[in-house]
Amino acid sequence: MSIQERTAEMLERWLRERDMYDKYDDTGKLWLTREGTPYSTSSLGYLIKRLCGEAGISTESRKVTWYSIRHSVGTYMTREEDLAAAQA
Repeated sequence: MSIQERTAEMLERWLRERDMYDKYDDTGKLWLTREGTPYSTSSLGYLIKRLCGEAGISTESRKVTWYSIRHSVGTYMTREEDLAAAQA
C-alpha cells in the first residue's frame, strides 16, 4: 500500500517507542488503550471525534467514523493501485 513518506516515518518512530511499553510485550496490536486493551468501535469513535476537534475539523454535518476512514483509504488505494490491491 502506498502511504506518504512522512506517515511511514511516524509509524517507524511509533514502533520504536512502542517497544518501551510493557503492555505491548505479548501482543502484535499496533495501538492499545490506556488499560492495555484493543480499541473497540465505541472507543475508536470517541477518539476520532476528539482528534477532529483538536484539528479544528467540524463533525457536525458529516458522519466521521473509523469505517469512513477505512473507506477513504480504500478509495485512495484503488486510485493508486487497483481494486484487487484495495480488497487485499
